[in-house]
Amino acid sequence: MRVRELAEYCKSILINCNNCKHKTECEKLEDKLENMSPYGVVDIVDRDEELT
Repeated sequence: MRVRELAEYCKSILINCNNCKHKTECEKLEDKLENMSPYGVVDIVDRDEELT
């Protein structure tokens, strides 16, 4: 799953994490974003990185 796909899914369920079927991917992204600079965040979004 890519960053943009996860974001679109999140929006589609109105950011209701209790109904999310992608919690693992989301947690991986949260871990990756922890302590990241704003530049790093924008870079991940621009590259539409695969969440592995």
